[in-house]
Amino acid sequence: MKILIIRLSAIGDLVFTSTILPYLTVHYPNVHITWLVKKQFATMVSGFEGVNKVISFDSNNLFSSITLIRNEQYDLALDLQGLLKTSLLLLITRAYRKIGLGSSEGGQWLIREVITKKSQCYNKDSDLFGHEYRNLGWYLTGQEKRQDQVNYTFSKEIINKRKEFIEKLPHREYIVICPFTTRMQKTWPWENWKRLVLLLASRTEYTIVVLGSEFDKFPIPHELKDSSKLIVACGFGSIEWSFAVIQGAKAVVSVDTGLGHFASLMNKPTVLLFGSTRPYLKTSNDSSRILFKNLPCSPCHRRPICDGVYHCMRMNSPQEVVENLISLKIIK
Repeated sequence: MKILIIRLSAIGDLVFTSTILPYLTVHYPNVHITWLVKKQFATMVSGFEGVNKVISFDSNNLFSSITLIRNEQYDLALDLQGLLKTSLLLLITRAYRKIGLGSSEGGQWLIREVITKKSQCYNKDSDLFGHEYRNLGWYLTGQEKRQDQVNYTFSKEIINKRKEFIEKLPHREYIVICPFTTRMQKTWPWENWKRLVLLLASRTEYTIVVLGSEFDKFPIPHELKDSSKLIVACGFGSIEWSFAVIQGAKAVVSVDTGLGHFASLMNKPTVLLFGSTRPYLKTSNDSSRILFKNLPCSPCHRRPICDGVYHCMRMNSPQEVVENLISLKIIK
């Protein structure tokens, strides 16, 4: 059984998509799964257990990408992004069966078999982490309650880099915070992050590690400027390196971002801060705590009515985060 998954980006959505893998690997004997993804995420996706091959999608070299997916005869091809361009990529394949998940932008009219966003299959248990991908797994296999852990494999190089990083920490047990996001409406106020870092520094011996890209800047509280308890590790390594650091953490605190979702997927004790977006309220484990104020306007996604104040995020307090870390038995 040869299966092609088309999901090009981004980090969080790729993490959610991985929840379909246990359905496919358990139900189909000797399955071979290929994943078509943007070039910058190819190494990241290759770490998910069950993925046998990754094809890099390069918009600057479309002919090469198209040739690679046309050369293989797939039994099943899945468009899990639902955009017009991914619907066209699905059509280009020579797969015997082609399915579009939540296809839009006209792609729904091009594909014979579509799971629409209004269908029961798409929306069943919609508060669950990765619900639409789990539901597609149920649709394909009949295994409604498949909750197998999604595993992730790191290269020796990444493991060694993480080891070197941890050995340099003043305290080798650490808490990760992931404050950065590409959208303003997902951001937790910086004064809250500063307050949280000070609370954690005063209540635990753990090192506090901030993860982000090389372009992200964390406002270090004045009280910790000369302290080794706070390590800003933005841009220290690749996405896979950040994943490895998260896997080794005692706990993770995050906004709605890919790193936080990976922590939850890996069953790490995680406190997630949601507000204008709310991708899920439940996970398949007891290690995640979700702070979400169910205001009449939440989630508003990209249509706020608060003039950019985002009360929904501000109402999640640093003290609540600490209380949830206590309930997870991370700190006292």
